[in-house]
Amino acid sequence: MSAALLRPGRYSATWTSAPRKYGKWSKVISITALQGVSPASINGFRTILTRTDAGQSSLTPRLRPKRLAIDPDLFRIQGTIIPEVLPVTGFFATYTSAYTWLHYTFADQAIGVGSSIIPLLSFVIGLLLAFRTNLAYDRFWEGRKLWANFAALSRNLARLTWASNPKSHTLEDGRRNQPALEAKTALINLTLALAVSTKHHLRHEPGVNYPDLVYLLPPDFVEKVSASSTGKQKPLVPNTIGARNLPMEITHLMSRRLIELRDKLYIDSNLYGAMVFLINDMVQTISSMERVSNTPMPTAYTVHLKQVLGLYCLALPPQLIGTLGVWEIPVVSFAAFSLFGVARIGDEIEDPFGYNPNHLKLDQFCEDLKVELEAITEEAQKDAGTTDEIFEIK
Repeated sequence: MSAALLRPGRYSATWTSAPRKYGKWSKVISITALQGVSPASINGFRTILTRTDAGQSSLTPRLRPKRLAIDPDLFRIQGTIIPEVLPVTGFFATYTSAYTWLHYTFADQAIGVGSSIIPLLSFVIGLLLAFRTNLAYDRFWEGRKLWANFAALSRNLARLTWASNPKSHTLEDGRRNQPALEAKTALINLTLALAVSTKHHLRHEPGVNYPDLVYLLPPDFVEKVSASSTGKQKPLVPNTIGARNLPMEITHLMSRRLIELRDKLYIDSNLYGAMVFLINDMVQTISSMERVSNTPMPTAYTVHLKQVLGLYCLALPPQLIGTLGVWEIPVVSFAAFSLFGVARIGDEIEDPFGYNPNHLKLDQFCEDLKVELEAITEEAQKDAGTTDEIFEIK
């Protein structure tokens, strides 16, 4: 990293030893501000400089872990599809072993066939697997892009909410305008609640009684939505399905709160239209994520692919027995493990919003968004003294 990225000032370069877990003992550079050496003197050192939380203005290196000669993922099982593929691999290993035993037991009978079928079937299976995997990853990547766009819209809405008409935060006598701060904080809370409710909605989890969601919503709203989910009361939005479409209910409440902020002059009327467009774009993004989640691969294609893979693995032992002998057992087992493993990966990532280790980390995304939205209201937190006082909806 170029020293030009450091803050202007004078620095001193101090050599220290890296911990053993980062590889061999090597020299790394530690930069401390205001101690006699200019930034130009440390150009050329390959180190990553990050600011610490120390009282002084200082920078310390963030060390890269050692590059191992053998990738540890080579022996990794957790988070892979190995446990799910082992049963089918064991089946074809058993089938190949039985076929090999029959071949050598009844060697006087020609139970082997030629290997001319392998190239033809390999070509067809390669096309099917490539199409399946590419389509599944496209859905996974589209889900990630949609959530990134949703997070950007949430940040922009929260930013405009808090930055719009900052004069409304204080009264004429200089005291804090508590109603204005609470109204803006409530809308920011609803922005975060929309993200959390979308996460649960994409995972097909209805209702509002989740620890990361219920505290963000007004109590009267929670009561109405809970009643609508049990059929005791109509949904807040006509022609909707109540709590089973909770993000839609929250966007409706956000629109009402936004109108109230405009009417009370807590936000600029010039920015009101832009904020409405942000909410509209958030609804559009949620609908796109629903499309990814609720549109699975056609059953006919998925079933046909698995059937073709099964027939291919069943046809391998008669074609390989003449050239490989007993070695066909591990070869066929590895082929079944590889082919069904790729197919299983496609099944796993085509809906990226679940709880699987290979799915998108929606819980972490929502937590990161929560931290960012809390930072936006940092000014009000300082005035209130505690975070809980501001981030609690009255």
